[in-house]
Amino acid sequence: MGWLRQLLDFMVPEERLELSSPRGAGDFESANFWYNAKDFRQLTNKCVMSMGALALLFSDPAHAAQPAAYLTYVLHTESRLDSPVMYASPEAWAQTRHNIVAWARLVEAEGQALDLFFSPDYMEAEREWGRDYAQETGGTNLFLWLDRLPHVEVGAHVDEADGQWLYADAQEILLGFGVRDHGIVGGTFCIPGPAGYTEFWSGQTSSSGWTWRPTIIHGLASPGHVCDLRDSGVWRPSLDSAWMNDPSGPLVAVGGHRNTTETIMGELGACDPARLNTFSVQIFQAALSEPDFLAGRRREAGMWAGRQEVAWATLTEVAAVWRAQYLEEPSLVVRGAW
Repeated sequence: MGWLRQLLDFMVPEERLELSSPRGAGDFESANFWYNAKDFRQLTNKCVMSMGALALLFSDPAHAAQPAAYLTYVLHTESRLDSPVMYASPEAWAQTRHNIVAWARLVEAEGQALDLFFSPDYMEAEREWGRDYAQETGGTNLFLWLDRLPHVEVGAHVDEADGQWLYADAQEILLGFGVRDHGIVGGTFCIPGPAGYTEFWSGQTSSSGWTWRPTIIHGLASPGHVCDLRDSGVWRPSLDSAWMNDPSGPLVAVGGHRNTTETIMGELGACDPARLNTFSVQIFQAALSEPDFLAGRRREAGMWAGRQEVAWATLTEVAAVWRAQYLEEPSLVVRGAW
């Protein structure tokens, strides 16, 4: 079983196994190991994340005065079918990996925030090719390295309309790399019903029988992105409409997807300071293959430098601020459509 231990060491270092597995780090051959570990993470890490967000609220000087808006960077990777260039070769894929690592380091250095959502195909590429490039992530897999950074969150992303994957399947694969479950649906349809946000109402069961119960949704999009609303704020969608607040709803929606730095800067002055306003700077995956990717992120960092009216926070941190400071008062604003 030496090959299995090597694989597990790459995916989940031994200290993580001891923390994650109720049955002990040596129980590599248990059929229930991965599911026990994931269930344990789901129960414990929500508490850890909430405590971290509250610490941000009360200790970070950026939150001492109410900001005009909270910001985070967001990126989704897509499937091989949608992104043939990214997966054309190990070297082509490794360039995107390198850019993600360099970007995450820049985010940390600038005090920004980043939410990354990975497709099952990107996870498979990391499993297949990532070991050859693990030196830039301290010898561990990319997802675990990212998840250990203070201002970065990782999650899964799928396009359920194509019928290839369920979100629960993708999240299950991702948790196998040892990351925390942040409970975020990284993009879904704004319509009720199959492949829409309501399918997460009571959790979603993976093909293996494991049930994922997310708590946050970001990126409520129209099918085919034909008419995505330009939303902002935090609220709990209702079963009847993603844009109606239901205080008893189980999901917290954090708005503000598909923005650019330029569009956000143009709208900050119109933000109601009494509301919790949210924006995400959406970076599309094709940019990861461009040679000037990091130069673009550095240029944006220069544009944001010294802007005291905004506060950078990950999606779970924004949700925690909404609960603690705004007492879950819905703050949804729709400014038209893209």
